[in-house]
Amino acid sequence: MAAGKSMATFPIAHGCTKADAYTLGGWWGDHPPDGEHIQPTEFLLSRGGVVLGSMYASGPVGRMNPEKPYS
Repeated sequence: MAAGKSMATFPIAHGCTKADAYTLGGWWGDHPPDGEHIQPTEFLLSRGGVVLGSMYASGPVGRMNPEKPYS
């Protein structure tokens, strides 16, 4: 889905900087030919904004499945 086309009712980060990665506790990666980018940094939040779970990855394996919390 293209940036800005999401139907989400909550903020989604796009175009994160190294400073953003540091603030979130995520890793900054440099993987040619893609270049530098923030590695997957995911949070499961309660309706009140409490972090119920988090996931940090250094690559494509281990990302959260959005359906898992409901199963």
